Amino acid sequence: MKQSFNHYITYAAALLLSTSFVACEDYMEGTKWTASTELQMDEYIESQEDLSLFLEVIDRAEMRGMVHAYGTYTLFVPNNDAVQSYLSSVGKGSVSDLSQAEALDIVKYHVLGDTLHTYDMQANTRLNTANMLQDYIISKWNSTDDVYTLNRTAHIIESDVHNANGIIHVLDGMLVQPKYSVLDAVQDSLSQHGYGIMASLLDTVCNQRITAESKALLDSLFESQTYMTFVAQPDSLMRVDGLTSVGQLVDFLQKSNIKDYDEESLLVNWVGYHFMRGRYYISDLFGASSITTLSPLGKAIAVSASSYSDIHLNRFEAFNDEGIDLITDGYFVDYQCQDGVIQSTSGELQIIERAASRINWDMCDVAEVRALSGFRKPGFVATFTTTSSSAGLNADHPEWIVDSTIVRGNGAKVYWFDTELNSVYSWYGSNSPNFIYSCSYSTDEYTGVDPFGDTHVEWVYGDNMQFRLGTTVCKQVDIKTPTLVEGTYKIWLRLRRAGHEGSDGYMKMTFIQDGEDDQTFASVCLSNYGYTSSSNETDEKNAAKGEQAPGAYYPNQSRMACHLLGTVSVKHDGVHIMRWTPLDASQALGQYFDMIYFIPVDNNQVLPRVMANGEDARIYKVCWDEEKQEAYYDKSVYYDVSGFNSEYRTHIWPYRCPVVEAMESGTITEGDIGSCTCKWCPNYSAPTE
Repeated sequence: MKQSFNHYITYAAALLLSTSFVACEDYMEGTKWTASTELQMDEYIESQEDLSLFLEVIDRAEMRGMVHAYGTYTLFVPNNDAVQSYLSSVGKGSVSDLSQAEALDIVKYHVLGDTLHTYDMQANTRLNTANMLQDYIISKWNSTDDVYTLNRTAHIIESDVHNANGIIHVLDGMLVQPKYSVLDAVQDSLSQHGYGIMASLLDTVCNQRITAESKALLDSLFESQTYMTFVAQPDSLMRVDGLTSVGQLVDFLQKSNIKDYDEESLLVNWVGYHFMRGRYYISDLFGASSITTLSPLGKAIAVSASSYSDIHLNRFEAFNDEGIDLITDGYFVDYQCQDGVIQSTSGELQIIERAASRINWDMCDVAEVRALSGFRKPGFVATFTTTSSSAGLNADHPEWIVDSTIVRGNGAKVYWFDTELNSVYSWYGSNSPNFIYSCSYSTDEYTGVDPFGDTHVEWVYGDNMQFRLGTTVCKQVDIKTPTLVEGTYKIWLRLRRAGHEGSDGYMKMTFIQDGEDDQTFASVCLSNYGYTSSSNETDEKNAAKGEQAPGAYYPNQSRMACHLLGTVSVKHDGVHIMRWTPLDASQALGQYFDMIYFIPVDNNQVLPRVMANGEDARIYKVCWDEEKQEAYYDKSVYYDVSGFNSEYRTHIWPYRCPVVEAMESGTITEGDIGSCTCKWCPNYSAPTE
């Protein structure tokens, strides 16, 4: 019985084998097949005499099985000189003197769970993948000499060695785990490298100037963090800012102390504000919008960036506040610690209380468009796509890509918003979901003398961004906001409508903030006419319905509209995301987008209007400076252009206030002051009896 069973098994196996070869015959016919001859990583190391000591470390760590296993790894392998130098530095005579745990940590620190080539290491910040100890390795690339330095000490001397289970890079030095915790580095390392004033101020504040209760509060905040990032300022800049003592620091903080915090609170929050919650390398800061700190007040740091070398903290353009720059090349840049990172800034980081303020944002005023030679030049048109292949970029032809430009086969240029470099816009879709920038006319001549400019003006600054927001084209568009201060805002969209009113062009907005719940709003019909000059309602009533006049000019057509997208609650200062999602296919070829207004809810939602040159539609009072013998605007006294049928249009348009006209032309004299004849104008002076 047993023999019979084995006989059938043998027969079945033979039949299966012959069938398999027959089935493969046609498939393999005419095809050359080559068996892989690639070595596993440990086999490659074993074949290289100069790498034998690190293989001993792998064996000592009992990690040969992992290094030999199939997978996708990156292994940094120090050569024998590097291993021997490391052993000497830690008082070990040979690899056998290492404990298994010590060897294991060494190996894990040199292994990444993904394949990284040297071209993945050119950003001069941390690598994208953590090692097996969940630490990050820092890469610096000298493009001139094509030299890669890891963790400031080890150089790649042989790169991109492909093996069956990953990539090997050979080093001339060991990668060593950080020596200090963040707090230890602040105490022991800052003063040794030109940051002694900062270290001294922290020590004095924490140990002499604040109470034991406040010190205990800070200690508990530090202890609660798995990772944190300290932001320091070098001595040279501290001296420029006049901050060399605690007394000077207190005076400095008092200047922006609008809420009358006492000295104790100011100092405690100054310390906490310099510690970010979490581990932030340059690449992390580049992608961040707002970062929470250990400030007991719960204050966050707003972040904005255009590249890894151009990162700003607390820049608020609405307040003409440039903020401070992150130093991106220096000793305390991406400085690794056991539990975090140390970064440096070009100025003193401080808490400044700000109130939410109106922002009029031009949708064309983004880095990629500003860089165009035809930006705001009449007649210029540029098409944009994204770096996503689904948006039309043919990845098979990288030679097309030159300076953010794709040159198509017919010679036409197509630009793109680089989503990997923090572009304001990102989107996906199908059927050529492109963005088209166009400038129709110049608005340079609109200086504020005539707030209405030309009766044919449609676009603020004369330009617009066109794209088709629909379920068959641009299926989702993410737009990064300007830096917004904490508060509640109404968001208004100014556009030239397209499509069939009330029947298509519907979309909804979702407002996205790091660490907060998304806020999604009711749908809006972009094809609706909205508020026109024939409306019988007041400006305020129309605004309450979610519509308002799009600008200050007099529209002789009803193509322009201004719709309310939603009322958002901004939980913390920073750059956030508006996600626009279409709800239908939209029969229009594309809407023409112009401006977005972010208006705090307690502000007037109607006034001031916006002129064609982007300025507020206001007539300001002109005064005379006796001492300087020159005229100036007193912007606390003004007349607002209130609407299409306002007194301003009735009394002065298309005529101009003679005082403002003289001011703008540079011909004003003291005798012109108060010479306007319109009684409602701020430049009218009643005749003396």
